[in-house]
Amino acid sequence: MGKTLFAGLLAMFLLAGGSIRSQEPPTPVDIEALEEEAFKAAAAMADPSVVQIQTIGGQDMVGELIAGTGPTTGVVVSPDGEIITSSFNFAAKPSSILVTLADGRKFPADLVATDHVRQVTLIKIKQGGLTPLTPVPRKDLQVGQWTIALGRTYDASFPNLSVGILSALQRIWGKAVQTDAKVSPANYGGPLIDLRGRCIGILVPMSPDGADQAAGVEWYDAGIGFAVPLEEILPLLPTLRKGEDVRPGRMGVVFNDKGPISGAAIVTSIRPNSPAEQAGMKTGDVVIQANGKPIERIPQLKSILGPLAAGTTLQLVVKRGEQELPISLTLAAEIASLDPPMLGILPARTPSPQGVTVRKVWPGSPAEKAGLVPGDRIESINTQAVKNASELVKLATELRVGTPATLHVWRAGDKVETISLEPALLATTVPDELPPDRGSTALDEDKPTRTGRIEANLPGADGRTYWAYIPETAFPRQYGLVIWLHAPGRTAEAEQLRLWRSVCEERGLIFAGLLADGEWQGEDGPLLKGLLERLLDSYSIDPQRVVLMGEAEGGELALFAGFKLRDSVRGVIAIDAGMKLAPPEAEPGQRQMIVVMPRAGSPRLRSSRSTLSTLEKRKLPALSLEAPEGEGLDEATVNQLGRWIDSLDRF
Repeated sequence: MGKTLFAGLLAMFLLAGGSIRSQEPPTPVDIEALEEEAFKAAAAMADPSVVQIQTIGGQDMVGELIAGTGPTTGVVVSPDGEIITSSFNFAAKPSSILVTLADGRKFPADLVATDHVRQVTLIKIKQGGLTPLTPVPRKDLQVGQWTIALGRTYDASFPNLSVGILSALQRIWGKAVQTDAKVSPANYGGPLIDLRGRCIGILVPMSPDGADQAAGVEWYDAGIGFAVPLEEILPLLPTLRKGEDVRPGRMGVVFNDKGPISGAAIVTSIRPNSPAEQAGMKTGDVVIQANGKPIERIPQLKSILGPLAAGTTLQLVVKRGEQELPISLTLAAEIASLDPPMLGILPARTPSPQGVTVRKVWPGSPAEKAGLVPGDRIESINTQAVKNASELVKLATELRVGTPATLHVWRAGDKVETISLEPALLATTVPDELPPDRGSTALDEDKPTRTGRIEANLPGADGRTYWAYIPETAFPRQYGLVIWLHAPGRTAEAEQLRLWRSVCEERGLIFAGLLADGEWQGEDGPLLKGLLERLLDSYSIDPQRVVLMGEAEGGELALFAGFKLRDSVRGVIAIDAGMKLAPPEAEPGQRQMIVVMPRAGSPRLRSSRSTLSTLEKRKLPALSLEAPEGEGLDEATVNQLGRWIDSLDRF
């Protein structure tokens, strides 16, 4: 209900209650005062159900955020002491929890279970006679109606409140409603209420681009707040009170997801042993219906899948060729990470009239054991003909470790041989020797207009600059690209140019550096993406050899941005750095490789080693190289990294 309409109705209501003398004009109504009284009345009705939560102990950092130490908020959902709050309040893994009720009484609380779909947590105190909040049915919610965000943090005697309107309903893939009332860590876990004091939902940080507990925190106080409808949380209480977490449901399907502009839900790959594979889905299927609702674009499917938990049955209709097939599957909580397969072949970059020529055979690989040698030309894999390296790599990524594959190979003398081999785990080693292969030389008119060192402003970045070195003698068909993120306070540009110039010339690499404005900040992620897009647009870049490299905090940003941009970034080099957030799971067809370089004696040594362990558990190909003592790199290490970058297109 809009502000003007609401104020008018209040005025009519008050005027109707008294007599009006015909000779006197009506008394002016103070609309703002009436609104204020209405907001206070609604907050007073909800007040007994809003509690203060204090956590003690735990981690100092949550991802890249400093863990909060102040009180937060929760909502009573049952008379016998059950309280729902935001999972973010416990992201620091506190050792104890203290709850203060509206009347000032304090009780220790136990963390019972978490709904990881909606990012809310159930805690419980040993106290009865509490007043639960009444939920607003979703069907009664209307965009434009008043909303009041409550928290019990600043003054425990009465909730602090922020007023706004309900600005959207089906947000965060159908899991939340949106309000422009100010929402921040001060009231995460508190209620978003209507003018009758009923609970619309629980305030939580959320983001459409992430599912962790801290996703969306950066939006606080920005007019973008989210609340998970209480009506949809209450049916989950029987599961949560048993101590069972609720997990997001997964199909095990990969789509060509480009965000809001994505088109039809075409299956590009299917995870092994996933619900989708077990239900008979195939690559190329197009999802046209989900749970009875038509699907024309990927975002529609994501909005249906968003609120669904593991164990939920999903009814699909897929189009396969001219057929429309019903598919029923049960969503899973976890899908085993995929072992990345490798044949052990590095393809030549010079195009062949037919097939793909072998540049190098990896030592100890299935290809070497099967007898392949440089110069062999692969014409098909599992009877599927290949025209270029991109096609061959795509087919190779669909193989499974230990499952035999058949290659048709042309050799000198026009002899075609059939070779059988079993893919092994993707090798993370670096060859001791790797002669450069720049591919056929481009025509003069295709050469870049500038070579050597350049420096320029990054468009739309408020004066932020970058520098780059473009090889002066090497003009390959496609360049490799390395973007350098320096340690804060140490740009080391001259040092990097000295170390990398000859490697760039030998391997056909563009080496670019983004300059930090003091310390690296969260907003530098979009700037890095902008620089990557600018260089990809300006030069002919090999998509298989795009690398982010950084040192210290620059390395942390390289890891974070590399995972976010994994469709564009093929490799990440983290020098004396570790991850702040958990990495994504390995997906079919996404063969991103990581080099982690711990530095002895560094305060980040433990983080670097922990990162290697985590990557190994997620089955993400990772190589450990010891960084030289002190700062920066040395010539031998840079040459080794140059060979690693030059071999990223192996399969």
